[in-house]
Amino acid sequence: MTPEVGAIGPAWTRGEIEKPAGTKDMGGWTAGAATSASPLNRCCLISFLSPSGHQVYTAEQQARLGPRAERPEQASFQESPKVFTAPSLSLRAAWRRCGRVRQAEGERLRQLKDLFAKLGVQRPFVCNSQAAAPVASPVGVPKVRVGAIGPAWTRGEIEKPAGTKDMGGWTAGVYTAEQQARLGVDESGKPKAAAPVASPVGVPKVGAIGPAWTRGEIEKPAGTKDMGGWTAGVYTAEQQARLGVDESGKPKAAAPVASPVGVPKVGAIGPAWTRGEIEKPAGTKDMGGWTAGVYTAEQQARLGVDESGKPKAAAPVASPVGVPKVGAIGPAWTRGEIEKPAGTKDMGGWTAGVYTAEQQARLGVDESGKPKAAAPVAKAALPPPVSSPQPLTAEYVAALMNSEQLFADLCTINFRKYDTNKDGRLQMKEATKLCQDLHLSMGMFLDDEDIKAAIELTKDFAGGDKDSLSEEEFARWFRELLKESITGRIQKVARTSPPALLSVTVKSMAGTERVVEVPRDSDVSTLAEAAAAAMDLPYAQTRISVNGQVVPDKTLLSSLELDLSSDPEVIAVVMNKLKVRRHVYKARGGAPPHRGYHLVATDEIDLAPNAKISEQMEVLVPPDGISRRMPDHYSMQAFQASPNEQAPRKWEGGMNEVDLDPSQTAEEIFGTLQNAETPDKSCMPVRRRLMSMLRRSLVSARIVANSAQILSNRGFSTRELIAITDVRKGMMIKIEEKYCEVKEWHPHKQGRGAAAYNVTYDELDTGKERLHKFTSSGKVFKIEPDREECQVLYTKGSGKEEKIVVLADDEYNEVEVPLARFQGHSSVPDGATALLYKDDGEIIKIIVKQ
Repeated sequence: MTPEVGAIGPAWTRGEIEKPAGTKDMGGWTAGAATSASPLNRCCLISFLSPSGHQVYTAEQQARLGPRAERPEQASFQESPKVFTAPSLSLRAAWRRCGRVRQAEGERLRQLKDLFAKLGVQRPFVCNSQAAAPVASPVGVPKVRVGAIGPAWTRGEIEKPAGTKDMGGWTAGVYTAEQQARLGVDESGKPKAAAPVASPVGVPKVGAIGPAWTRGEIEKPAGTKDMGGWTAGVYTAEQQARLGVDESGKPKAAAPVASPVGVPKVGAIGPAWTRGEIEKPAGTKDMGGWTAGVYTAEQQARLGVDESGKPKAAAPVASPVGVPKVGAIGPAWTRGEIEKPAGTKDMGGWTAGVYTAEQQARLGVDESGKPKAAAPVAKAALPPPVSSPQPLTAEYVAALMNSEQLFADLCTINFRKYDTNKDGRLQMKEATKLCQDLHLSMGMFLDDEDIKAAIELTKDFAGGDKDSLSEEEFARWFRELLKESITGRIQKVARTSPPALLSVTVKSMAGTERVVEVPRDSDVSTLAEAAAAAMDLPYAQTRISVNGQVVPDKTLLSSLELDLSSDPEVIAVVMNKLKVRRHVYKARGGAPPHRGYHLVATDEIDLAPNAKISEQMEVLVPPDGISRRMPDHYSMQAFQASPNEQAPRKWEGGMNEVDLDPSQTAEEIFGTLQNAETPDKSCMPVRRRLMSMLRRSLVSARIVANSAQILSNRGFSTRELIAITDVRKGMMIKIEEKYCEVKEWHPHKQGRGAAAYNVTYDELDTGKERLHKFTSSGKVFKIEPDREECQVLYTKGSGKEEKIVVLADDEYNEVEVPLARFQGHSSVPDGATALLYKDDGEIIKIIVKQ
């Protein structure tokens, strides 16, 4: 009978209890022990069969040693070796499996022996005076390793035990009472609360982790495969195509990492709490795309660990030379972060994959795949910017000078930015740097004479120290510097020659007359901008009229020949716009009489106040609302309406309509009838004899427009109470006094219950996604906000202060908005364009144009 190889002996052979003093006849064999002085065989015990008696504990030993000595089976091996069999396995397959189990157990024993040797533990399994000497392995038994890992403190997961305990023939390190109370462990270092995870019967305990699907990282394989003596779970062809893995669950793209010759493949282990060595973390942490379990502040203070469970005091134990790192991850290319290396390198006893010279130059890495450190760029080597921001316009600088708060903030920001030595005074060298940056941002450059002139200017404002400026002196000098830069004392535009200017005399409707200069190659919009700045007019509404005709903004000044014509009359006109609410109704068809017209859309249009309605019919009436068979004459009517009154869902008339003349202007119609609504009878000709022809033409739309007062180009916000069934994606609505933007809307009904509607929306002030359930009779306010375009001037506030973004509207009024209202932006660049959506003056949404 052959004894089992790789199994561990009874407790007395490992020094855990004294040797049995008695013997017992087992019917034909006796278990004895052979000794050997070889240190390699201290971890391996082999039984010999002899025809004498079986070693057992005497009655005196049983009474003295307790329950451990009462089990005679602990003192000997079983009579026959363990053979792992299954009903479905043949004898040969079962024997092969038994050999694999023995090999795995032998490998675990050898690794355990090496680990204790590296840690300096002397003779861990030597018995006391009554124990047997180490047993020598028979000839031909291979030297095996153990795959078990050491206690938690050897891996730096918990602090080292401070006490000791006499185990009879050797001394064990144990945790003191103070450490047990503080760390929540017993004397051996195991947590008191968490019970160890029991391994399945017959399965050896190893340090490797199971396949990915056992950890919930991927779905379970649905197929099976016959492996000769056992059946393996494999992924089907459909799963492989859908998940991008092979039949064993490994990703197809990532090539397996070749281990060096002789180096065993080590499986990574999970965190300490998954092995029962410390209690489970009670907190969580958002990692961006997944949630990690972390230890709370109370657990960290009690257990002496950081949030990831690592001890704070104990330094990590360095791995001995030659021992592979357990739990380490592979190189970046094995995780798909970079392409696979194409070259190889001889490392003496194994071959490593390295990146070729072409890959290193293309990917910016060294031969091992690590990114190369970027060399610092010297400031002197930086070339001048190829393109600089647009030059500051005259009206912007005028607004800057007129706003004391804006100018003071700008002075404070620049003084602190360029005061590099933080001494509270701006030196000449620092002032020179400020001048260069300022003029580059304005599209200018400075030569030596310009710099000298700017520095000489500082002496006029400096106090006692002529070589530096205080913050107050800097503010006065900075104001003068801006004035000189704009008025033309430093007028050299970078890389371009000064453009040819055109002097134009512009009048306003109030009789004001100004002479402005603009480049000859610019368009009319530039002239309008300069005229608006010179005469303090709203630029967004300013247009240019030449000899009584309003000229489009895109028209080039060179085409007007203003300098050649005799005394042209150029007038800056402030154009107002008339906002009109338009309701579109669609006919339901059918033989005459029709089934009626039902509301399908509502929007706003801009009408020229002084233009006739007949000239703006293409704006008032949508293209699908004009029949090709209709005459050029339209019958239009208007009726009075309150500001909050909703348009009827079905147009049936009977609203005290009055006839309108298409020859009237929009101002005459809507300026007189405030809050009026006008149904466009483009679908109903005046002459009765054309009625049947119109109905056969299936004209599908009619228009109803309600007016407001004549407004500027900004428009205004409106509210409309609508049923929940009319809510659609993208609408802005108000729910529980919060402004929201609808992301999803769908009905929800269970069984015979009442119908309900679920609305998923984003809160516009916080950006959080919410879900609200409405009944079928619910109603909400639909918001149509006013949109205002502003320019970002700068951001103020630093450190723990709340950061405020300062904007300028089209009339250069300052608007301060907290940075937190810019959803999705940690910072807003200066000069960017921001769209403010307002409801009754309150900002409800901000969009930054890139």
